[in-house]
Amino acid sequence: MSISTAMTNATSGMSAATRRAEVVASNIANATTPGYARRSVVLSENILTGRGFGVRVNGIDRAENRGLTTAFRSADAADGRAGLIANATISLNESLGEPSEGYGLFSAYEQFETAMRDLALSPESTASQRVLLDRATALTTEFQNLQELVNESRESADAAIGAGVRQVNTALDEIQRLNGAIGGLNESSGDAVALYDRRDQLVSEINRLIPIKEYNRADGQIDLVTREGVFLLQGSPRYLEFSSAGALTAQLTYGDGSGRVSGLSIGSSEITPGAATGQALSGGELAGHFTVRDKIMTSFQGQIDALAGDLISRFSAPAIDPTLTVGQAGMFTQNGGPLTAPTVGVAGQIEVNVVLDPDQGGALHRLRDGIGALGPGPAGDATILNNMIEGFTDRRPVNAATTLSGDYSVIDAVAGISSVIGAARLSAEASATSTAARTEVLFSKKIEATGVDTDAEVQALLLIEQAYAANARVIQTASQMINILMEI
Repeated sequence: MSISTAMTNATSGMSAATRRAEVVASNIANATTPGYARRSVVLSENILTGRGFGVRVNGIDRAENRGLTTAFRSADAADGRAGLIANATISLNESLGEPSEGYGLFSAYEQFETAMRDLALSPESTASQRVLLDRATALTTEFQNLQELVNESRESADAAIGAGVRQVNTALDEIQRLNGAIGGLNESSGDAVALYDRRDQLVSEINRLIPIKEYNRADGQIDLVTREGVFLLQGSPRYLEFSSAGALTAQLTYGDGSGRVSGLSIGSSEITPGAATGQALSGGELAGHFTVRDKIMTSFQGQIDALAGDLISRFSAPAIDPTLTVGQAGMFTQNGGPLTAPTVGVAGQIEVNVVLDPDQGGALHRLRDGIGALGPGPAGDATILNNMIEGFTDRRPVNAATTLSGDYSVIDAVAGISSVIGAARLSAEASATSTAARTEVLFSKKIEATGVDTDAEVQALLLIEQAYAANARVIQTASQMINILMEI
């Protein structure tokens, strides 16, 4: 080997070592950067006229495992939906209260029944009458609080859908821009590799909201399609379309004909989760928000409306209170009057009859003597109170909206609904735990395959330093040999 060849080899080796050191340093610096994939320098032998002249840097390789990435994205989308559903059922379960707990609707029912029984034992007691009125008011307050929870949960889900749609559309615009930039670069250049990182991060963000498939096109560009086959990006973005409703009442639901509550579409394609179309979304956070808004909360709305309506009707029967006329409201009212159809939202409209409340011009004695009593009756007469207790505990068929079947007393009905919600919570929590665990495992494997191991990078840096020093020593030796030759 000639001296010039040795110097050429050593010089190219130093240049390659410098580039490798830069890449390793970048790996270490970005070890915790989200979406960063490990880089490595691609080297090859430099051949000129059939002979080797050192090494050549061909580009930068980006660590990638498409199989793991696809599996992780699938699990991540499922985790997003499962977590939202679990949180919704937990919220309902905690707000409704368990039979064994001292708060919530079930507890309010129990305290109301206890107050009725106490007053029946001493119907002349003004203090006991006041307690019963307070317990009845507390019961209606529990219903109103549950109605508020439903409304707020649906509004929050609706707003989250709107925010998610904006996030997806913004990401599609940026991915299109990155597609164009990547198409004009050598895919192994350092600039292109950084663009791939950012694009993959955006695709993952979209995928958590809407599960998607990624298809490669020429020049390193990609198209995006929902799992159900609707293009989100096909050369240019196809934007999601959705209109946030703002305030939502019990009477406003998706598909009610009012047009106030929006579905989700891409152009002419209806992709609203739960819609009767093969293109409807079935996973991701957007599907989770739709499930909360249009299924979980509306189902619970029907359950609490059924309970509230049953309570109003039980205490409005003339057989319980002979002072009532047919169609007249009893102890409980719907917006101050009798129960009327439709009863959607009655949980937020149930009130204690004002004729019982001294603070509103009523009289406490009517709890004992009847809603229509013109004046106080016999102080020790507990007939109507006993009728109310019997009506409260009587087993009757329940509204189908409760999702229960058979005959139930008031307490048994709310306990049954509490059990249904509790079972839904356990199922949702189990699903969320399972999907979260799978997502975590796949994420760890993905990081292991494509992320940065700082220990390995430091070791590589030591080897690069040795290679650089060895090439520098070759150049130093060659220089000394040239000096010796020059002195001859």
